[in-house]
Amino acid sequence: MKVIGIIASALYYASITSALWPVKDFRVNDINELSKLSITPKKKISIGYKDQTVLSNNDNQDNKNAPIIELGNDVQMLLTDVDNSIYYLLTTIVDTSTNYEEQFSLLLDTGSAVSWLYNQSCIQNGCNKPNINKFDDYSKPLKMGTTFELLYTGEEVSGNTLSLIDNGLDIIFGNDLTFGNISIGITNDSPEMFDGYNISGLLSSADSRNLVRQFYVDQVIDQQVFSLFLISNDQNYNINTTTDNLPDGFGGLIIFGSKALDLQSNFTNSAEIHYTNLLPNDNSYWLINISNIQISDSYNQISNFNSSTFSTQREAIIDTGTTGMVFPVDDANIIHQQLFNGNYITDNQGNYAFPCNASSSAEIIFTIGNSQLNLSASNFMGEPYTTASLEGYCASKIQGINDYQYWVLGAAFLNKFYTIFDLSNQQLGFAQLSIDSFKIENPSPIQIQSQSETQSESETQSDSTTSSIPSTLTTSKSTHLSSTSTSASNSSNSSSDRKGNGAFKYESFIPLHMLLAALIICIIL
Repeated sequence: MKVIGIIASALYYASITSALWPVKDFRVNDINELSKLSITPKKKISIGYKDQTVLSNNDNQDNKNAPIIELGNDVQMLLTDVDNSIYYLLTTIVDTSTNYEEQFSLLLDTGSAVSWLYNQSCIQNGCNKPNINKFDDYSKPLKMGTTFELLYTGEEVSGNTLSLIDNGLDIIFGNDLTFGNISIGITNDSPEMFDGYNISGLLSSADSRNLVRQFYVDQVIDQQVFSLFLISNDQNYNINTTTDNLPDGFGGLIIFGSKALDLQSNFTNSAEIHYTNLLPNDNSYWLINISNIQISDSYNQISNFNSSTFSTQREAIIDTGTTGMVFPVDDANIIHQQLFNGNYITDNQGNYAFPCNASSSAEIIFTIGNSQLNLSASNFMGEPYTTASLEGYCASKIQGINDYQYWVLGAAFLNKFYTIFDLSNQQLGFAQLSIDSFKIENPSPIQIQSQSETQSESETQSDSTTSSIPSTLTTSKSTHLSSTSTSASNSSNSSSDRKGNGAFKYESFIPLHMLLAALIICIIL
């Protein structure tokens, strides 16, 4: 018993970690007064198909020479909502022994180390919607695994892990890739910020226990690498499909294994990928160093970032689960001041607005590795305000958060680059996108039946503005590893709340040195 206690204790402390959460709309009801907004999702909508999908106003654009991207096991389609606030995959869980088959929309999150689904008994917040699918394959006994607990800002999400392979279950991505060697958390808790989205859970891709690692171990892919191409509303793409089955909510691609490297030239002008090493951290973050930051202002004058601290270096988390970008509030203030020469508005709670006609020369210049990556103000420009007092101003997708040490570069950053996540070599690679036209070939068309499109419909207010922005965040999390039932609670509702990142332990990944250490301690005692 003493050995078991020591081992359990060691595993508990080894699994403490933290992570981030997606953001919603960036406008606030009054830029001078923080307000909270209730989000109501749209009714169930079936994803439709066009004979020819053109994400551009130029129907006559000649793309005969456009590259052809063939969907398959290693090239999977991402979907997005109308605001590009989240990116998700359609998955189906199948149990042939019970004829169970259920489709789930899972948020793709590089800032989390746990994949999880709503349980059938979840009735709060986002769960309490008729168009949300929840796991309910309980016509046979299931072998539940360890408990997990995610500590969020003042709340938690908890449940039990479920090994698909141990319970005769498979998860299908698209209509091609069937896989069972993965554990998924099952929870009765619903993060409140999910209330605005038709999402059934989360698919993690953060650490060595994640889906990519398992794909590689089971020889589904040949390298522990994946890449992302994310579509955004501020960029026009002419996309044709050879099989006429591209969904309206097409949001980009996730590409696995060596194919991620092979297809890079289709999306960028240069054959060169600019790599930077990951920084060691306890949270399974894709954490990198920004060695220098420069600002090009509205008058095309370039200056160094006037950091409030001695160093201009910053550590940044690359997170698909965050819509915009999050900086410590002092840094966010300075960034807006330098970019727009003082012509910006703030509520002093981390929310900002700047002129919608801001000069294209207003850029943040990141030095990452040995390369400079430029991000224009148009890439982090949100929706325009419609009230008379704020006419001509757009919400900024850069938010300021108190008492947070990292910068967080979310989708507003990533959708300008073809990004390679290299687990084997512990590095991230970036190449600027230079594609405006391509064709998608899908030899095995996805069949979508009664699947609701993910939307984030904001509740209309008197001034037609939306969303709430938090002024605090928490990143602490602990994962309890036991066989007990979970406790029920939920996550706080805020547009940039950060999440505790539940990293449960698979038995096959328990380090041998930890077991040996526990035995030695027991013998000594």
